Amino acid sequence: MRLYKIRPLALAFLKHKNKILVFKAKDKVKKEEFYRLLGGGIEFGEKAEAAVKREIKEEIGAEIKEIKLLDVNENIFNYIGIAMHEIVFIFKAKFEDKEFYKKNNIKIKDSKKGRKAVWVEIEELKKRKLYPEGIADLI
Repeated sequence: MRLYKIRPLALAFLKHKNKILVFKAKDKVKKEEFYRLLGGGIEFGEKAEAAVKREIKEEIGAEIKEIKLLDVNENIFNYIGIAMHEIVFIFKAKFEDKEFYKKNNIKIKDSKKGRKAVWVEIEELKKRKLYPEGIADLI
């Protein structure tokens, strides 16, 4: 029997001019491509803000600053045929190193699927699937 848990996440809303930093993924069961903000799980005893800093450092090797909570989002969905439930803390932040704003196709270091972070224009994201649901309303 599968044990279902609510997963707490901390994601970074990193914006540069008219673009947002996201990664592209695919649900093979639904045959759906989508984008998601960078970030990941909050560990037990860890504050959400500390988690988003740690996750961005782990994923792309970047330090972030001016971290402000934008929203908390509850997300219930199916991914690759598995029921999921997340509580998502979405933080607005900026890169310490401005060179990250010039990079595209940034390798996500802890991705087993070879994912890369890319800057996508806001207008393009509004036409695509952006998860968790509700993030598009924050843009």
